[in-house]
Amino acid sequence: MLLKERRTFQVVNDIREAILSSTLDIGVRVNHDNQIFLNIKNKYSEEEVNYAFRWLEGVGYFGYFNGQNTFEGYTLTTKGFNEWLFPYGKVKQKNIFISYSTKNDILAGKVQKKLEEFGFTVFLAHNDIEIGNKWLDKIISELSSSNIFIGLVTKDFINSYYCQQELGFALASNKKIFNFYINLSKKINKELGFCSIYQIEKITCDTEDKIVEEILKYCQKQLII
Repeated sequence: MLLKERRTFQVVNDIREAILSSTLDIGVRVNHDNQIFLNIKNKYSEEEVNYAFRWLEGVGYFGYFNGQNTFEGYTLTTKGFNEWLFPYGKVKQKNIFISYSTKNDILAGKVQKKLEEFGFTVFLAHNDIEIGNKWLDKIISELSSSNIFIGLVTKDFINSYYCQQELGFALASNKKIFNFYINLSKKINKELGFCSIYQIEKITCDTEDKIVEEILKYCQKQLII
């Protein structure tokens, strides 16, 4: 993930926290000059804040309002309220989001099955997104409502644009991040940027079953299982 994209997620997360600490409701008109965003304007550049607002509009969390000489700015949408501010009501402590390359979907499925045996609710995109659903909206909602983020970091993960986006989202949202470096060299750390400073477990095994076993051992130490 590009540094600019990671930075955008940080700005977006700060905007979310500012709104949660305000009385702003659905349909209320607001722009980044509003008092509730004062700290954000002091923390980030005008370009970064403008870009974050446009990103929020692009995914449907903000609507754009042009009042023709009366007001021009944004409104919080119902989608933004339900999926971004309060996805599924609140963050669920035993919800896990697994990020993985589609080339490693069998491995990811095995990890999901084992964690669910211990009572966790585990989201896996290729198993849990129904045909016809808007997959991007579903992924953002599941990322928002999950308390724990598990990255199955393989060479294919590193080369996946969407995996990098998911990891950046988890970082900006202050999730518990567990990255499993699977059969990777030590030099790979720099590929994950800021995220490389978070919980990392290096796994070197020759079969998927052994990899799953090592992941479960680690999770048993870190989580209440």
